[in-house]
Amino acid sequence: MISDQERVEVWNSINEEVESIVVKALSYGLIRDVLAERMNQISNIFAVFKPLMRGSQFTFDTIWRSSQKKFSMQDVKVFLWFPEDDQLHMNVVEIRKLLRYGLYHGGLDTIVLNGKSDETARFMAFCFIHELGHALIAKKEGRRLTPYIPTPEESLAEEVEMKTFDYKLLLAIGGPEYIAESEKMTDALIRYRTCKEKTLPLLEGKGLALDYCFGPVKSDRAKKERDFLFWFSCECAAADQTLSPELAQKEKYKLLAPFHHATREKA
Repeated sequence: MISDQERVEVWNSINEEVESIVVKALSYGLIRDVLAERMNQISNIFAVFKPLMRGSQFTFDTIWRSSQKKFSMQDVKVFLWFPEDDQLHMNVVEIRKLLRYGLYHGGLDTIVLNGKSDETARFMAFCFIHELGHALIAKKEGRRLTPYIPTPEESLAEEVEMKTFDYKLLLAIGGPEYIAESEKMTDALIRYRTCKEKTLPLLEGKGLALDYCFGPVKSDRAKKERDFLFWFSCECAAADQTLSPELAQKEKYKLLAPFHHATREKA
């Protein structure tokens, strides 16, 4: 099994990048208030957990806390998953089936991050901030630590809200080079969506622009994930620039739905 020290070292590398992203992004007016609200959830205390068995009982144990203050179940919890954890209990396997890079588990009120991902620590920090958004919505809707599972429609609407924030966060942290690449793709998508161009712009390999946000990545799988993230981020920007808020939301739903529902069905 992976040691507590190894697990904490991975978390520390992610947490450092979270702090770096927040410092840079809080100066970006479009997302300042939303980001501050998300980060306020962990301003008091949050903890990182590992899974373990106590006799025949499956549970979690704290391996890191952001403060020496007393931790309560109302505080943010992070489970950093590693492949070895699957050996402990079927509960871990069931969580892992839903996991690519990060997820928010409402029943456990826990953010789960892939501790053995093929992505950079900065990308995983971006995922953590994304999942904080899901945790905040669950808190506002009173479904933390409940068995409630959102309907596919509710889940899609929530994910569109998260990804709309995400594309603005990328603009905030990517610098002028990323902004230039994003604007180029967004303009090309606008021309295509308004029938000024007959061909959808080439998407493969365009995720390289995210190197300005997260640093380079080697895995082909991760590169494809970045292609998708960059494409949908630019689609969100195109919709927001050319459509009314209501129509922009509908356009984002239409574009994301096939991928989102497929992910849910696969899980």
